[in-house]
Amino acid sequence: MFAIRTLLSPIAAATLIILAACGGDSPTASASVVGTFALETVNGKALPYVLADRALQGSAVRVEVVSPSMMKFKSDMSFQFILTIKVSASGVPLMVEADTATGTYSLTGRQLSMTASGSTIQAHWDGANSLVLNATP
Repeated sequence: MFAIRTLLSPIAAATLIILAACGGDSPTASASVVGTFALETVNGKALPYVLADRALQGSAVRVEVVSPSMMKFKSDMSFQFILTIKVSASGVPLMVEADTATGTYSLTGRQLSMTASGSTIQAHWDGANSLVLNATP
């Protein structure tokens, strides 16, 4: 089982993660970010996003972030980040696993601050359907 912290390190190295509000849970252009945002792009590249692509014991091993990966924001100021990872060897899928991180958030204007396991990530919310995480290594 992958640890979300281990997986977030390579994603944090990617400086831009775009999430978009999903269907019925779409936040409105009010002061609330409550709702579900689907992960759509990492560094401007659509999912699946390759985290690692290496040779290992004669096989080409690839680790990718795939759909569904999302963030859910609740009215109690808690959030849940669900990251779905696919691992394959020489093009053959070995596993697909979702890992979850939970934490709290605060919203000041459109600046969002999320804290989980002692780490904080800043984001900008457009007030409607998009959330941009500015992750730094």
